[in-house]
Amino acid sequence: GDAAATVAGPRLRVSLEQRRGASPVVRSFAAVPATVVTNRELTARAGQPGGRSVRHVEVALPAGTSYRTGDHLGVLPRNDVGLLNRVIARFGLDAGQFVTIDAPAGAPTHLPTGTPYPLLGILAGCVELQDVATRPQLTALAESMPPGAARDHLTGLAATDEASRA
Repeated sequence: GDAAATVAGPRLRVSLEQRRGASPVVRSFAAVPATVVTNRELTARAGQPGGRSVRHVEVALPAGTSYRTGDHLGVLPRNDVGLLNRVIARFGLDAGQFVTIDAPAGAPTHLPTGTPYPLLGILAGCVELQDVATRPQLTALAESMPPGAARDHLTGLAATDEASRA
């Protein structure tokens, strides 16, 4: 008979491993991951016109990490999976693609440069997908496009003259 058919017990073993380090954003700040355990609003007028939000936040730090008064603490959010799917569909991207970003030598960036990096990793945690594009960003986009209606439209959105504001 078939030797493989006589093998008793499980035939496959699956191991998971993290093949890449922390996100480029985390590395650029020399940050360590932590967990927000409490996030509570302290002001009554938060969310109202003229109201300001003041929050009480408690964070569980990883073992061996210390925090003293004056140390900086930042929260690096991740974009929602639904938003990632919308962006991928809108631009016809493949979620399994890797992206290589090149930057001029010495150019400051929090993005991974010079090596292939998962597109989903960049979209999820390296870029803000919900901010409104600035005029300089619209100008850069327009300049990268071939001549045509779409380029003209972006150029108009980026303009600062009175006619463009109407």
